Amino acid sequence: MTTDNLKKKIAALRQKTTAQGCTEDEAMAAAMKAAELMREHGLTDDDLDMGSEDVVTRLSIKSDGPKLWSAIGRATNTAVLTFTSARVRTVTFTGRPVGTTVAVYLLEVCENAIQHETAKFRKGAFYRRRRTPATRAQAARDFGSGMITRLIPRLYKVFADTMDADEHRKALDARDRANPYSAPFTPKVTKSRFDNARWAGWDAGGKVTLARGVNEDNQPTKLIGSNA
Repeated sequence: MTTDNLKKKIAALRQKTTAQGCTEDEAMAAAMKAAELMREHGLTDDDLDMGSEDVVTRLSIKSDGPKLWSAIGRATNTAVLTFTSARVRTVTFTGRPVGTTVAVYLLEVCENAIQHETAKFRKGAFYRRRRTPATRAQAARDFGSGMITRLIPRLYKVFADTMDADEHRKALDARDRANPYSAPFTPKVTKSRFDNARWAGWDAGGKVTLARGVNEDNQPTKLIGSNA
């Protein structure tokens, strides 16, 4: 049984109450079974309120991508887990349902902006003056690194009033209990070679419109669009 199916089963058992038309014996038996399942699988009440959402990322794990994913997790009180299979890299956000929805939305917004601005940078004079594929690739990496470096503090500023260390810790605990065999990852320290490219990325990162919140249909909606 998957974790999501287990949570659904426990939730269904918890709905069997006298208020819902069950007898006291039926309600008691359902409550005891729910508690038994929670103990057996090491689940807490917080775990039952937690969910997860996946999104495919185009950023390399060798780039500053992990720093961006982690920052989005902190900003939305969610925990991050990455998985690579058949050259497809997936980022999973675990946390309260609204947080995971906004986290996925933010990652897509940031990555789309990075892809778009990097394509523009490659058409510029600085990039075209690089003479080898290796130096051009390094210039593009430095540009992307500059963008991410600028985006991270902006994310923290936009979400400053809702960031909660306790909620983030609960999300981390829920992620680790659901993925007991996962291993922590320490992002590699990247060294920039082209300061001009990095500063161009920094400038581009300041122009990305960031958003937060969800509407009545539980879809992200733009509430903040000013630069930070």
